[in-house]
Amino acid sequence: MAWTAEDDIQLAFLRLSPGEKDGGRARYAAAMHFNRNHRLSHAALEIFRILAKEDGADPRDLLAARGLAHEFDSLTNGHRS
Repeated sequence: MAWTAEDDIQLAFLRLSPGEKDGGRARYAAAMHFNRNHRLSHAALEIFRILAKEDGADPRDLLAARGLAHEFDSLTNGHRS
């Protein structure tokens, strides 16, 4: 599946810094987008769901703890396939 302008928009939400108001929910919505497009696993999506109400939490920390940080890194560092 080719990368789209919508993917760029959602990536910006996924990259929101911890602490931004409603950032947890925005990151979760973006994670759902990438899950639907098979770019983020169900396990990684679950991390974003768990942290949706935690604006100050960095999802990468929990993703790393569960061995899923590579998925986030692949998206945020531009390895779009």
